[in-house]
Amino acid sequence: MVRVLIPSSYQCESKKGNSFTVYCIEVYQNGKCYKVNRRYRDFYHLHREMKKFYETPEFPPKKVRNSNQKLIEQRRLALERYLQGVIKNDFIPKEMSEFLSLPQEKLESHALRHQSLIAFTTDYRSVNRSPCHSGSSSSSSLPDIVVKGTLDGFYSFDDDIYCKF
Repeated sequence: MVRVLIPSSYQCESKKGNSFTVYCIEVYQNGKCYKVNRRYRDFYHLHREMKKFYETPEFPPKKVRNSNQKLIEQRRLALERYLQGVIKNDFIPKEMSEFLSLPQEKLESHALRHQSLIAFTTDYRSVNRSPCHSGSSSSSSLPDIVVKGTLDGFYSFDDDIYCKF
């Protein structure tokens, strides 16, 4: 089970004298706690990346710079709900793992758990794809038909190239 919380935030000042809020994130996974601090703009960059690949929850809008403690608390809660909404069924997307600075072994095990693998024992170039081919070979069998159909689904070939008249 993965649990993400943002229990607190604090104010910082940049070198230019501008103030900004830093959110303290805690991730509880497999009995361990990982902590990382992020600014709103870090969350925003994560959200932009996540939108490219996943359906994401509503992202809290940025209000005009405001150091009102009530608004900061509302944003903290909204960002916490956002993170919890992204992590569903203990699935942590790669972008989120990087954002949360989870240890590398977590990233590797995540990649292995969710990596797709497709393999064929037949060379796709040797499978007859021609719908015009009417002859049947004595070596054809049901597995060849399955491989042919699968390959046709993955590779869209122009029929003119493979039809022999």
